[in-house]
Amino acid sequence: MRREEVLQMVKSARSAGETPDMRGGNLRRADLIRVDLRGVNLSGANLEGARLGEANLSQANLHQADLSWANLFRANLHGADLSQANLHGAYLCEADLRGARLNGADLGEANLHGARYNAQTGLPEEFAPARKAMLYVD
Repeated sequence: MRREEVLQMVKSARSAGETPDMRGGNLRRADLIRVDLRGVNLSGANLEGARLGEANLSQANLHQADLSWANLFRANLHGADLSQANLHGAYLCEADLRGARLNGADLGEANLHGARYNAQTGLPEEFAPARKAMLYVD
């Protein structure tokens, strides 16, 4: 799916007062830099290698989404559901993960340097934020 198609789907759904629903969609390697995807349902979507730098994904549903090797530099993931998502090799530097649910997510080889999290952030079991140079904020 191309950037223009994503923008049109989000705009149409919001105009109709609906939550944009792209669950299971194929957004592999999509260029979605700085796109407003807050609250969008992307559960089970293929976002492998997608460019989502500075995108607003706050409150988005990314449950079981494939975000492997995606670029999420400075992305707003505040309150997003990333449970059981594949974030293997993802670039999450300086991302906002406050209140995000990452329970069961694969964060192997993910770069989380400077990513912000708080007490409400659900992290995978035995995950050590300090080892990834994440920043705890109130």
